[in-house]
Amino acid sequence: MRTLPTIIANSQETYWFAAVLVAYYLCVWLLVSRGRDGRSIAVCYTPPDGLSPAAIRYIYTMGCDGRSYAAIVAQLAARKLLAIVPDERNGGIFVERLNDDDPPLRDLPPEEKRVFNNLLEFDHRAPLERPELWRIERIQRSLDEYLPGKYFARNLGWAIIALLGTAAFTTWLGLSKEIFGKDSFEAWVGSLFMGFTVAMYGAAGYWIWDMNRLAIWLALRGLYRRRTLPLLIFFLVLYPAVYYGIMSMTEQPSFVRITLLLILVNGFIAPTLRSYTREGWRVRNEIEGFRRFLQGAEQDRLHRMNHPGCQAKFDAEFIPYAIALDLREGWGDELGVKTMVETAL
Repeated sequence: MRTLPTIIANSQETYWFAAVLVAYYLCVWLLVSRGRDGRSIAVCYTPPDGLSPAAIRYIYTMGCDGRSYAAIVAQLAARKLLAIVPDERNGGIFVERLNDDDPPLRDLPPEEKRVFNNLLEFDHRAPLERPELWRIERIQRSLDEYLPGKYFARNLGWAIIALLGTAAFTTWLGLSKEIFGKDSFEAWVGSLFMGFTVAMYGAAGYWIWDMNRLAIWLALRGLYRRRTLPLLIFFLVLYPAVYYGIMSMTEQPSFVRITLLLILVNGFIAPTLRSYTREGWRVRNEIEGFRRFLQGAEQDRLHRMNHPGCQAKFDAEFIPYAIALDLREGWGDELGVKTMVETAL
């Protein structure tokens, strides 16, 4: 008969793989982060060459969201391709084409061409409304075509190795503990299926956290509406909660706990493997230096020029970048609300 200390020891010994998995992610994180430039950041008075406001935000945050969309609209207005005007009757915002002829879009970045065509391809005037998620995804795909490989990498290969290791360990655990019976065929089928399931739940958690990390961070900073936080957190715990709810009906609580822990480790730690390349760190430091310039010397002027509810007056050099870099100037925040920056969901 098994004593209580034996049961506790056997339960604890299965947790070694979770510690190994955390150590693996830590080693990989140190490996992929080794190219970071430790030099101090100097103030820059111009944005990095060749990068649009949306591209700068993409590099700065490693993501794309509704504020990227707002920065693109502001940049199109700064290029005098469209005007942003308030609807005094209904309290909304409209965009109007400034040139009745076909505008010169040839030299625009692909994400700006896409947004301009979506807004004013068929009409000369359109309401500025919340961009649907598919629009944000298309903007991100446009940016994906020429940015990430040069400036940063998601290092998905390392995460896939961890997920495969998780699947293998779960399969081994199912076989060694005879969780799916003593029959060889049934045990192998059940263990392999459970290994695949645990890996897929971990991958789903990774995807959800990767999609929402920017929105959560900005909501905590107060740049997004904080009432979105409960919904964002709900999505983060959805897949682990569903897995636990299904597996809690089994008679293997220790197996459920360890596999749930593995799902959480993969889901929340794997996204931290994103890293900048050496070129990415160089540009990231330039962006931070330019942001400090906007936040300091230019902030008072930006506030005086723009007020919520009034027609936007543009400093063609700075307003789109101020929106892209999360600076709290009045009109940029108003446009951010109108375009629903919480669209990261």
